[in-house]
Amino acid sequence: MKDFFNKFTALPIDITSYNLCDSGYSKNFPREYWPLYSDNESEKHIFMRHCNGVKLSPTSLFVHTNQAVLQRRCKEIGDTDKNFEDIINRWYNGQQKKPNKNKLTIPIRIQIGKEVQKHQQFKKSIRPYSFRPFLNSFVFYSEKVLKSVSSAGGGGTRSRPELHSAYSVKSTIGLSIAPARKDIGGELHRFTTFCWHLPDNDLCARGNANILCNSFPSYKNKKQQNWDSIPKSNINPVLLDTGICDKDWIFYVYAILCSDWYIQNHDQELFTVSGTQFIPRIPIPQSVKSIRCIAKYGSDLANAEKEEWTTPEIEAKTNTLSYLYKVEFKLCKIKICDNVLELYDEQSKSPIISIDQFDKEIANKKISGYQVVKTWLKFHSYSYTRTSFSKCEFNSLIRLLCKLEYQRKINLDLSSCLEFVFTKNASLM
Repeated sequence: MKDFFNKFTALPIDITSYNLCDSGYSKNFPREYWPLYSDNESEKHIFMRHCNGVKLSPTSLFVHTNQAVLQRRCKEIGDTDKNFEDIINRWYNGQQKKPNKNKLTIPIRIQIGKEVQKHQQFKKSIRPYSFRPFLNSFVFYSEKVLKSVSSAGGGGTRSRPELHSAYSVKSTIGLSIAPARKDIGGELHRFTTFCWHLPDNDLCARGNANILCNSFPSYKNKKQQNWDSIPKSNINPVLLDTGICDKDWIFYVYAILCSDWYIQNHDQELFTVSGTQFIPRIPIPQSVKSIRCIAKYGSDLANAEKEEWTTPEIEAKTNTLSYLYKVEFKLCKIKICDNVLELYDEQSKSPIISIDQFDKEIANKKISGYQVVKTWLKFHSYSYTRTSFSKCEFNSLIRLLCKLEYQRKINLDLSSCLEFVFTKNASLM
């Protein structure tokens, strides 16, 4: 414990005055806590504007884990010489939610074909997408196509132009939260995901994911002719006056929401249905150094959710386990029992790959109602990719498991830090 305190000597607080065995919190949010957002402008809140994620219906029409395959699929869909049944059998057979015929009408397919023919514009329309927790994919995002699909009936499609505008700026980052924590599981668990890219509405298993960004444009009114789509700072100016930049405020909020300390100390307030009265509230210390320290943890947690992020330790473990992968195969069935991951092809009775080098908590980790590893494997299965499960994908799976381990280690230190910073005598902003 002494070594841990030495790690935080920069924090301007007297550690000798704290009882670390007693957090000093009641089962109610203290009034000093800041709501993440509020429709009441007179109430203090962190984020000035928010919205739900991009809603695609059908999702399978627009999203794929492989950029090149998504481009090829769009080209085939846009070719009206191919009939609907052939497209479904070629690309969607075996999926839980296949596109309905009313979502792939000839006019819609013609519109997709027109977008494909605009080669440079089409390439720009294929963009990275925060699809599920720890699952970054690619999305075909065309306002014209989305408008056509939305007009086809059946509902379920929302392009979210504000989000598109926000994430058109490279410096935009954000996070998602599940608005109804009771609806995503029988007990409270982590309900937030970092959004490095344009975020999907189903980043939580139930309800519409609330998206909070460091920059965001003014809300777009349907009747508004001259909408100002330029993103602007989305952090309360009072908080920016501390000298802490908008990105660090995102990382700070993310650290708090991810922490076991926060979930365990405020389970009753957080384990609720959706409603403005149940918007999560978080503490903010007066110490700028403490805020920066916590934000660094948030940055470490967020970086682990980047597809390309890794460490020498992760690469070493990936190389060590490379012997488990022997041949390409069509991933058709997944079993997770305790800490054992078993991957099957369409014919095998015994697993093609069996992974037991990670513990049960990692293999079954839940975020926002999803089993992270199981969901990742689902969208990398043959039914969704229409390609073999490659050595590259296997390595990505091992890295995913390692990143979940990494986040767990970060969270242990983070929760100890928060226990250290926030006590009943702590000065809050």
